[in-house]
Amino acid sequence: WVYELKDKNLPLKNSLPLIKPKVLADADALPVYDLSKSHKFHGNEDPILGFPGHTKFFLLRNLGNKYLKSFGTGSVVHQVISENELANCVVALISALTTFGFQSTHQKIKDLLNGLVAVLDGRSDVESLDEGSFVAFSPPKKRFDVSPASTEVTALKSSIIDILLDVANLRANFRLGKLLQKFKEYAADPKLNLEMKKLNVYFKNDKVDKFEGSIFDKIFNDFEELFIAGDGAELDLKKLSGGQEVDLILLDCLMYEDDKLFAKALSLLERTYAQRRKLLNALGEIVLLETEEVAVFGNAAEMSSAISFLTFLVRSSEVWGVFSRVSGPFGPEKYALVLETCEKLEEFLGYSDDSNGQEDVASKAAASSVEFKPLKATVHYHQDILRSMDLQTTLIESLRMDYNISFKGSICTSEQKIESRTMLIKSQRSLIAVLTKFVRGNKK
Repeated sequence: WVYELKDKNLPLKNSLPLIKPKVLADADALPVYDLSKSHKFHGNEDPILGFPGHTKFFLLRNLGNKYLKSFGTGSVVHQVISENELANCVVALISALTTFGFQSTHQKIKDLLNGLVAVLDGRSDVESLDEGSFVAFSPPKKRFDVSPASTEVTALKSSIIDILLDVANLRANFRLGKLLQKFKEYAADPKLNLEMKKLNVYFKNDKVDKFEGSIFDKIFNDFEELFIAGDGAELDLKKLSGGQEVDLILLDCLMYEDDKLFAKALSLLERTYAQRRKLLNALGEIVLLETEEVAVFGNAAEMSSAISFLTFLVRSSEVWGVFSRVSGPFGPEKYALVLETCEKLEEFLGYSDDSNGQEDVASKAAASSVEFKPLKATVHYHQDILRSMDLQTTLIESLRMDYNISFKGSICTSEQKIESRTMLIKSQRSLIAVLTKFVRGNKK
């Protein structure tokens, strides 16, 4: 999170997790898909790649919502297996849209959850259809049993719970942003700021129990308000689903003879009744930047875009790193970008191969506006920044790169196959070098 923008006119500020006042009506109140101007795909003439906003897959989102509404009361017919297979495919599509930020506004989530939770509610499920009429289970508890038709039904409900867990993560992010803004307001208030400094002294000396002041009550009340009032309370799953009893529906899901569904339902119940703990844990994992400026990359938005695009390049190495008469020629510009980004990441981490990790990076910062801490603290801090941007996912993906892929059916010459292997090996080595320095000396 960025505490405050140094450049108030920064065109990339919407791409930053900036601490600021938030209301659910804001377009960026929740983490949403946004292709910033610093991203390599921004302005791409191909709309699949270059579309910048969260309305990109409007038709798919509309299709998913209307399909869910077609269930009416939410009754799932267990014996109509083909219909349930289709429902699983549609819910998988909805899950992907939610994961990538295409469902991340308050209104979109409300439109989605009303039908989604209705389908999750197994109490309205029926066994089969007889001339267009529902045939109920007899006895009613039979719907919990394992049968040839039950697999698709329980898989459908498990996928729906995954989406609800994604929504719970969006809720936690919103509340975290609100809580950080509260602390920013405390710091701006001279009286509260002084109390926080005094509290910090007591905390460092392990004498918090002897501290006297109103700041404790203030923090507690503001923290609790995130869950029981205002916009924070509006993100409760029951309210988002139009008043449906989500907790009772999850308890019903526990009755099915399906281990995966049982685990998913129990997990969401635990999230529901441990929301405060989730927020406190998230608060402890925050990496806070005083301003948007970072070494090497210039600002946090540029760094985030670079890492995001590096992830794309790693996952598509079998395309740009292979010459084929079918799929096309090499992508030298993408190959060069992988090496360039890795070089920047290594520089940011402040290591050099000839100094065994002890290079004095303070000299590098002399001409920069960025203030460096002593080496060890700086390096670990930079590791934490990169981890908060999910660099680890990219580096793990890089370990799966197959540098011999061109020898497995690519229609090209032997020289082109060797060139492909050379490119991919060098790319993977550069990524592994970043990985080594990313984890070196840091137990986290």
